[in-house]
Amino acid sequence: MDENGLSRMVTKGLLVHLGCEVTTVSSNEECLRVVSHEHRVVFMDVCTPGVENYQIALRIHEKFTKRHQRPLLVALTGNTDKSTKEKCMSFGLDGVLLKLVSLDNMRNVLSDLLEHRKLRTRVVKKNLNLEWNEDLTLSISDPVLPIKIMVYDRDWFSRDDKMGDAFFHIDSFLEVIRIQNQLGGLPEGTVITKIQASRQNCLSEESKIVWNNGKIVQNIFLKLQNVECGEVELQLEWIDVSGLLSINEHEDVAY
Repeated sequence: MDENGLSRMVTKGLLVHLGCEVTTVSSNEECLRVVSHEHRVVFMDVCTPGVENYQIALRIHEKFTKRHQRPLLVALTGNTDKSTKEKCMSFGLDGVLLKLVSLDNMRNVLSDLLEHRKLRTRVVKKNLNLEWNEDLTLSISDPVLPIKIMVYDRDWFSRDDKMGDAFFHIDSFLEVIRIQNQLGGLPEGTVITKIQASRQNCLSEESKIVWNNGKIVQNIFLKLQNVECGEVELQLEWIDVSGLLSINEHEDVAY
């Protein structure tokens, strides 16, 4: 979204060169109306005075009730100093990019946002048995690498205290995903395969990959390391976004 026609044309040209499909708009209201879950990234011009362009980011957050459906929001601005970045983050933007952007800078920003993301849950207050119940979406650039989870105790006066960590691999899950077209008609709750807990993983118990509501999901119970005790429960689902607007036509997402 950019009110300046020339700037809009330059940004679009860079994105097209990188293999993206691009939708351009010239106003905040048009952006809010057009943006959908099919858009992976929204570039927003925030150079004009006032906070109107920043507030449109908050309205986009409100439009998408499920976190994993919201596109990433990147501010196009005249500078990227600390105060500008802090202001952008306070309004829910995911990244900041100089408006006079080069092809390399654009490529790096997209790579950082889409392939190497670190996700954070909300902070749960005054609860020893934490339940986040959140959908988090993570772009996968290398399926061989493990996914790491870190738990922290929020400290308002100093650095957050580490409360354990764990990791899990998705290779077994991906093997099932690759043959999912051959699994049609399975009864609800069918266990497709199992992964045993061992010293080579952080599983606290057997992990099952099952057919659930027409989808393949993996239920995972992880034992936290580097802490006296603690477990994390999560469910893994694969989202194929090959048909959506993205930098890589065959990029997929796990959450």
